[in-house]
Amino acid sequence: MSGETFTVEVGNDMMEHFAKENRDELEAFMERRTGKRRRLVVRYPKADQEQESDKAQRLAEDMGKKLGLNIEVR
Repeated sequence: MSGETFTVEVGNDMMEHFAKENRDELEAFMERRTGKRRRLVVRYPKADQEQESDKAQRLAEDMGKKLGLNIEVR
């Protein structure tokens, strides 16, 4: 939790949706507990990893086409 934000880390899509749908309530709760209004940041590490994997795969495909190679990302 930084000065302006607090982070809620979720473990699945349903919890991510729940946290985002209840953003106002969660921010109000934190304001009551800390005495300062903070913005909610929802973090879903698995989704972050999937996005990074997609980026790596696209990069490998682009480089493979340019170099005439078949590059596999594992």
